[in-house]
Amino acid sequence: MPGFPPLPVILRLLISAEGDVDRVLVEDSYLPDAVVERIVDTFSTVRFLPGKIGDAAVRSQLKIEVRLENLQDSR
Repeated sequence: MPGFPPLPVILRLLISAEGDVDRVLVEDSYLPDAVVERIVDTFSTVRFLPGKIGDAAVRSQLKIEVRLENLQDSR
């Protein structure tokens, strides 16, 4: 809505030692469930460089805040 700030979604991504997103946890959201589900589905397919300790790849976590602006109904 014009004049209102975009509502955030706080996500925690659990990333494997191979860089795949193993799980997306929704820590906080004020958006409708259907919108949050699409965000989770999108981040589930993202690939990252794995975390490293020395030269060894390790699992990691990434906490992010997503804000959507100019939402349009995609039906």
